[in-house]
Amino acid sequence: MGSGGGGNGPAAGVGGSLRCRRQGSGLGARAGGGATQPKPLGACATGNGSGGLPAETRSSRRRGSRRRGSEDSGCPAISTASAPVSHCTLSVIIPTRHRPALLRRALTCVAEQTRRPDEVFVIDDGDVPHPFVPSAGVRWVRHEAPHGAARARNLGASLAQGRFLAFLDDDDAWDPAYLAEAEQLALTERLDLVLTAFLKVRQQEGTQEVVPEKVPPAILHPDDFLVRNPGLRGSNLFISRAAFLQSGGFDPALPSFHDMDLGIRLASLPGLRYGRNTRPRVYFHVHPELRLSTAGSPTNVAGMRAFLVKHAGIMGPERVSAFRERARRLFGVEP
Repeated sequence: MGSGGGGNGPAAGVGGSLRCRRQGSGLGARAGGGATQPKPLGACATGNGSGGLPAETRSSRRRGSRRRGSEDSGCPAISTASAPVSHCTLSVIIPTRHRPALLRRALTCVAEQTRRPDEVFVIDDGDVPHPFVPSAGVRWVRHEAPHGAARARNLGASLAQGRFLAFLDDDDAWDPAYLAEAEQLALTERLDLVLTAFLKVRQQEGTQEVVPEKVPPAILHPDDFLVRNPGLRGSNLFISRAAFLQSGGFDPALPSFHDMDLGIRLASLPGLRYGRNTRPRVYFHVHPELRLSTAGSPTNVAGMRAFLVKHAGIMGPERVSAFRERARRLFGVEP
């Protein structure tokens, strides 16, 4: 995860274990319109339709910023030769590292989606192989050595055959309506990118509290990602495979903060069609295990400093100063 921050949206206190829950009314329908039963993993979908969502949709605008797409992103190219886009519509990509219990929860949430994905990739980026129990529609891919979350996500994207990619961190979770609503927005509004509002789940003394986190911005602009993350994380990113590949994907040179870095490049893509779902359908879990956003962790600090080095030239002195001040305040470190 990249940098955090405040947000808005409905809050709820929850005791005990949080699994996949519906927030608000949700949608029990796919893009085709009528309510559907969850379809088995691995079954390819076709069709589209219409439906209403409380979302705002418009193309990303650059407002004078220079283009910083894949040709000058500094990110290694993502291979597309081995995975031509097929009739499959939606691929889910889950990077994981030494967190079997959390991964099981993530896979459960995927299985409980009202719109089942057409394929699921779990990218094992741990030091030792994870014991994997075969599951229908889930493809397990093993990195021979740890390469980090950015490269793991990119590997999944290069193997995926779906028209759309949905990323989920192994320690986060989705509401059962998440994929259905994101796909419906993408198809009905002809979007390249859909970002969904998310909630923060705090674990405290055996209980869990759900609090507002962030609602993605109405318009994407590269400058909005230079100091803070306005609402793009590894678990609320629903994007066309074409747009992801055009952006260059996540930058493996950044141990963390690669979500903010990707946001800069996505917002810089000419003609990118972007929309947001303001209903909170993603759960960002704060837990005692090590996370990319754990304050003061080696991965967090290294990513923060690498992000600053990469983007200081376009940030300018004022934003560099704001970035440093925010790092001291939130993470207790000097970038």
